[in-house]
Amino acid sequence: MKLGGMAVINSREVVTKCNDGMRVSEEIQRHFADRRDGMKNQEEAIRKLQNDPALSDPKPGKKDELQRLAKVYMEAGQQFRQDVSNEEAVKFKPVLDKVNKVLAG
Repeated sequence: MKLGGMAVINSREVVTKCNDGMRVSEEIQRHFADRRDGMKNQEEAIRKLQNDPALSDPKPGKKDELQRLAKVYMEAGQQFRQDVSNEEAVKFKPVLDKVNKVLAG
């Protein structure tokens, strides 16, 4: 896209599509694979519990367990996203610096 004779570039897209960026992206994916799998397992446990007929029991137990699991999942998800974001900021910086140097040309 051009604005007033100036090209507008989505630097994030450029960084993630270049060879170095793809390598860094794959490295980050591998680094967080176990945690991502753990989050999927938590999601499945919550889904199972949501479908458990014992949830309709008026006594505490399953409802409390579901609330606890949901809270832990939400907190873990927030921390996971923050950790991935921090890792990306560190790992992609050298790639972004290279791209910016080329663009400044």
